[in-house]
Amino acid sequence: MELSPKQQAIDLIGQAKKILLITHVQPDGDSLGSLLATYMTLKNLGKQITAVCQDKVPEAFKFLPTITDIATKFEGSRDFIVSLDISNTPVDKLKYNVEDNKLNIILTPEESNIKKEQVSFNYGNYNFDLIIVLDSPDLDRLGTLFSENTEMFYNTPVVNVDHHAGNENFGQVNLVDLTATSTCEILVSVIESFGQNLINKEVATCLLAGIITDTNSFQNTNTTPKSFTVAAQLVAAGASQQDIIKHIYKTKPVSQLKLWGKVLSSISYEPELKLAYSEVSKADFESAKATHDELTGVLDELLSSVPEANIIILFSQKGEGEINLSIRSSKDAEFDALRVAQLFGGGGHPQAAGAQIKGHSLKEAIEKVLAKLQEELGIAKTKENQTFTAPVPKAETPFGPAPKSSVNIQDEERKLKTEVKPAPAPQTEPEESTTKETAIETVEIGSEPIAKTETPTSPTPKIAIMTMSDEKEEPKPEPTPKIEQKEISTPKETQEEVKPETEKPESPIGKEIEVSKEIEVSKEIKKTLGEEEEKPPKENLPIRSQTQAGKPEPKPEPASPITRQPGIDLDTWVAQLAKHGEETKAKHENKP
Repeated sequence: MELSPKQQAIDLIGQAKKILLITHVQPDGDSLGSLLATYMTLKNLGKQITAVCQDKVPEAFKFLPTITDIATKFEGSRDFIVSLDISNTPVDKLKYNVEDNKLNIILTPEESNIKKEQVSFNYGNYNFDLIIVLDSPDLDRLGTLFSENTEMFYNTPVVNVDHHAGNENFGQVNLVDLTATSTCEILVSVIESFGQNLINKEVATCLLAGIITDTNSFQNTNTTPKSFTVAAQLVAAGASQQDIIKHIYKTKPVSQLKLWGKVLSSISYEPELKLAYSEVSKADFESAKATHDELTGVLDELLSSVPEANIIILFSQKGEGEINLSIRSSKDAEFDALRVAQLFGGGGHPQAAGAQIKGHSLKEAIEKVLAKLQEELGIAKTKENQTFTAPVPKAETPFGPAPKSSVNIQDEERKLKTEVKPAPAPQTEPEESTTKETAIETVEIGSEPIAKTETPTSPTPKIAIMTMSDEKEEPKPEPTPKIEQKEISTPKETQEEVKPETEKPESPIGKEIEVSKEIEVSKEIKKTLGEEEEKPPKENLPIRSQTQAGKPEPKPEPASPITRQPGIDLDTWVAQLAKHGEETKAKHENKP
């Protein structure tokens, strides 16, 4: 039966005596927590352990137990080899002795002498039985420790313990769990395999620190039920959860606060990419007197400060032509952090990743990343644009399309075709009889005519009051009336019937009347034109008749041209009214 990666790792650790523990450059809480927890566990098992972290430990993690035992330079034990070229000078004897704490190597040649140029020095392999690489997706993330000691990694068994999706499985044994939130979470069960009592207070604190930092205090989307279960187990084992929160999240030096201020004040947002990014130059680090380690946590602040952004990138200048990319993304991001990092040779998690760009200035690196993202996301947007979108229907009223938002009154008036129905023939009433006139105007809007009823005009006598005396009272001349034109504002597309208003009570003699909405005729013209009053239709308006005793009722006369006929413009109609008034006046003056 084939052993699982976990069992294979446990067997290799059990057989090894000298073990090298290493993690990636720019260490975080998970890398340091897993490194320290493994270091203390294997020391308790009696192993000879060398733990190396090449970069400086961030200030926030210096509270972790045994952090001072971590070496920043790799100085493992290895053979020192002295070589002698004997191709031209054979050696007859070899012996050594120790004098005054010095080792003397004595060589006796067969003939001639040995020259200095024939002697060379070199180092042999490191004397490790096993190498354990923690929280690193590939060997390149180990920095110079790998690049300067490549042969050691090929000559020594390697156990790869990690949880990153982009892990390259570079070890002889690869204990890689993509469902785990952190490397520390994986190590809990591995350490328990060597003995339950090995997870003491110090080990539990280091493991819990790694879980908390990689889940951002259990806020990230990678948090699982197992994360809470393992965390509860570690707290029960004595982990100092409050110390972890205090040092990592609540304690920041002034230099770090200044650096964060520069980062937050330089935020830029690309709405098309849903990308927020910021930059921090080498000069910014110098002015804040801060280090790159103090950038830890600022990306989480950026992600919460710009909630509409799906991707957050921090560009930090580490040296001339060396730009680091720290990337975070939300779970809804079209391009997650890992895919962005892989575009530039980096790696990490779907929600947290990193990469490095060399040979470019800070500005050039930003332009390069933005251009690449626009190119990649542009393909996805083209596909989205091919999706059919149903057209939005136009709003309509119960009578048809909605009316326009604005109407040119003069243009609409020119387009209106009006038809005025003639009023019935008026009947003459005695002197004090009054009347009302109603005009129906048909307005064509679109294809269907709509009846529009004007408001009944106020009653005004159309004849002068005649006295019973023998003398006839002549009408007094009054000033020429003013004709006022009113504009009719009727939206072209509005199709709604105008309801007639309730009749108004009769007004006293002498008030002006309104024949239509366009004309107001003064009192004198009305008296002149209306000596023989028009009766309203019997079916619409009541007729109030007041006759003088003994006088016969006059015969009705034809309808007055007071009604505007279809096809007659306003100026022509007014001229007709004036002419008719003169004729009527002359006719009455010639009466005996």
